[in-house]
Formats: sequence, C-alpha cells, structure tokens
Amino acid sequence: MKREREIQKCKSRTSPKIQKLNNNDETFTKDESFILDKEQINENELKTTQQIKLDQIVKNLILKTEGLRESIDQCSELANHLRSIPSARKLLESECTNFEIEFKEVDPPIPGNCMSEIRCLKSVLDMKAAIFFSGENDEEFERKCPTVEQFQLLENVFPVLDKIENISEKPISAISDLKNYLEKIQVSGETGWKLSAEFVLKELESNFS
Repeated sequence: MKREREIQKCKSRTSPKIQKLNNNDETFTKDESFILDKEQINENELKTTQQIKLDQIVKNLILKTEGLRESIDQCSELANHLRSIPSARKLLESECTNFEIEFKEVDPPIPGNCMSEIRCLKSVLDMKAAIFFSGENDEEFERKCPTVEQFQLLENVFPVLDKIENISEKPISAISDLKNYLEKIQVSGETGWKLSAEFVLKELESNFS
C-alpha cells in the first residue's frame, strides 16, 4: 500500500523540463526561462564592457589634450572647496541669484571615475559667470577656480565628453549615435570641438569596429 502511494506521487509530479511558468500571460518552460536570464546576463556584460571602453577613451583624450587634466583637477578642487567651506557655497549661491543662474551642487569626482569628472565639469560650466564673479569677491575662492584659459579649454572639449557620458549606460546600439554626432561636428562643429571629435571617433573605430 505504501509503495503504491509513492508511485502515485511520482506520477503526479511535473517534469521540470515541461513545467510552465506564467509571466504576464506568457508561458516559458524552465529551460526557456534560463535562456532569457542568460541573454540578460550577456546584455549586462556588453554594457559593462562598453562602459570600460568609453572610460578608457575619455582617459586617453584627457592625456592627449594639453592642459585638460589640470583643468579638470581645478574643477575638482573647486568642488571640494564648495563642499568644505560653507561661506564659499553661500557666496556662489548669491552670485547665481544675481545672474539668474540655477545653483547646482558640484559633486567632487570619484577618483579614477571619468564619468563623475564629466558630471563635475557640467555643474561648473553651467555656473561659469557666477563662479567668475565669486572669485572677484574672494581671493581664496579665486585660487580654487579654473582660469579663463582653462574654462575655454573645458568648453571646447565638454560637448564631446558630455555626449560620451550620456550614452555610457545605454545599449551598445547607442555607439552608432555617438559616431554620427562626432561626424557632424567634424563637418560643421566649432573649431575647438573638432580635434576632440576626431580623436574620439578614431578611438571608437578601434574599440567598437
């Protein structure tokens, strides 16, 4: 009798290979579900690889462009100054009000993280006028600010850096959009942008061919 009950239990069990999993009115076998998970993992791996390559391209551009590393470091120094000195932050907020500029937090970049450096640059460039005038009213603040020449260099390179940062976490297909953008800059962009665009385009061809 006991043996018959065990046989009945075995018959009532559904084989894992044909077990159905309901998901929003769609059904997948366990094997199919595994394939979908594997595809998701592969996509995530591609994203990570893409981010690593783009990060290296930015690092190469920084190394190639004279004065860019120092200009970025100056923005980082300003970010740390604003974070640690309340009076500096208050001064910049006041100047932003005078210029009708939105005050933005300037987060110090994460060491070795190029994308966080680009985000820091964006905040600094967006408040450029207010930062200049804050420096005129405070000598210590002025020492932490990028110079006129550094601001000019950053403005020339930033459009390319910003585009890279924008697509760094997007699907691999976004690389073609970046290439199209850089090709347009080469044809009709400002002179200051063209050298950066040309360099990055060559790097993309090498890394994403």
